[in-house]
Amino acid sequence: MLGADIFVIHGSKSVTKFTLEEYCKRFTHLIEMGKNYGVRVCHENVVHHRCESPEYMKMMKDLIGPDFKIVLDTKQALRAGYTPYDFIDLLHDDIVHVHISDFNEKADCVTPFKGNFDFLNFFTSMSKYGYKGKYIIELYNWSYENKDEIVEAYKKLADLTRNIC
Repeated sequence: MLGADIFVIHGSKSVTKFTLEEYCKRFTHLIEMGKNYGVRVCHENVVHHRCESPEYMKMMKDLIGPDFKIVLDTKQALRAGYTPYDFIDLLHDDIVHVHISDFNEKADCVTPFKGNFDFLNFFTSMSKYGYKGKYIIELYNWSYENKDEIVEAYKKLADLTRNIC
């Protein structure tokens, strides 16, 4: 009804009573329900949740098959002790949406270009694997000062990706 083509799920916390097989069975049920509405149900990598690691997501992919799709969150990857490239290298064909932000010495979520993240390398890597999906700047209300900061970051990202993506 809203025109969305993906539905993003964080999934269960890391500690749960369900086995991987049972978790995948239930997630597959959600994927099938989504198909009825023309929506891809996707799992996001989120720290302290089952899919915080690329290896766990790969095990899910192996059990579920080609319908398993992910939303890559660069900030969440870093929070869990991984790099976005750990997910890209292992699951590049399954990434259908990306949440981006930046990080610095003071915070793990700041406006793009206010930190240390190498966006050129990131977009080049995604492009190398043929990624054609969308990117969203995902910030918290405390991670930026005003909307102009976000607009400026968007413009810089658009300029950067114009010849890459």
